[in-house]
Amino acid sequence: VENINTNDIKMLDICVNTIVRNGEDTIGFCLDSVLSQVKRAIVTIDDRCSDRTPEILDQLARKYRNLEIDYFEIKNPKTDLIRMRNAQLKRTNEKYVWIVDSDEYYPLLDIELKKNVYAFQCWAVWNRTHTHKSSSKAIIPRIFRNKNIRWTGTFGKEKLTDKKPILLPIRYVHFTHLKEDNWRKEMNQNRVADGKFLSPLPEDIKVIVNNFYEAREKM
Repeated sequence: VENINTNDIKMLDICVNTIVRNGEDTIGFCLDSVLSQVKRAIVTIDDRCSDRTPEILDQLARKYRNLEIDYFEIKNPKTDLIRMRNAQLKRTNEKYVWIVDSDEYYPLLDIELKKNVYAFQCWAVWNRTHTHKSSSKAIIPRIFRNKNIRWTGTFGKEKLTDKKPILLPIRYVHFTHLKEDNWRKEMNQNRVADGKFLSPLPEDIKVIVNNFYEAREKM
């Protein structure tokens, strides 16, 4: 595995917070897109994980020096997943925290952070060529100034701040309709979507999506 010395890269003063369970098909692709951009990433594994996620993360930790991995015991998913997120925040001392789900892919963030909250829209990938329209319209807060913030609510309805976000002109790629973890399913919060309302992906996003499919097929 090629070792990447992140000390040689000009990185944003950000700590990525990611939680994962059975994310073997997306986690490597996700973290490769962000780890070279930030000072640090904390990835916490749901201790009920039963696939190759820990092995993949161990390989990434040998590649990136700024990746930290730990486990969290889950007994009551609705409350413990919020506790897991807050445990990550307690360990985060960078100026900003960036919430990255394990099924997301981000382009280079060529931005200067000055405000409290930043949001993105996504390309909610449906297949190799199309995105799900309604899922792609949502404005999702993702980057927060790390000052007096704490997760509240229950998983699927959690909230970090009430401050109005600044929408960034950068869309991330979200593989939510393709992923195989079942957090939402076990809590009856599945996002139901069908293939009736699709729109074509831009050509540059199709390249990213095809790279994802090819990487997954090689697993």
